[in-house]
Amino acid sequence: MTLLIYTQVMLASLYFCFENLEMTNLIWVVFILNLFSILSIVWVKDFSKFSKYKIYTFNSCRMVFTLTLIALELLLINEPSYAETTPFEELLNDVEIFITGILVGVLWFPEITRKN
Repeated sequence: MTLLIYTQVMLASLYFCFENLEMTNLIWVVFILNLFSILSIVWVKDFSKFSKYKIYTFNSCRMVFTLTLIALELLLINEPSYAETTPFEELLNDVEIFITGILVGVLWFPEITRKN
């Protein structure tokens, strides 16, 4: 899962660097919060056992990541230059969405498969 998270962070960063978007302050804040939350999942999963301070939990980081993904999509839909893309930008967008979808599925898999 850690490799998948790092791949998603790299692709999302590339997407926002190359996409023809006008990055408003709100988009920057939500994007940085999104990156922070996904990297916090790596911290909680792999490195929190070395720290005596348990600030974040896996569930809270997962929830913030999912909510910021939804917020980013809602903010980008309203962006006027969002529709003008090159084939490279479309490919990068498709790959980023594919990896993000896999990651969200992996993060929420226990809740999806839980029997009530």
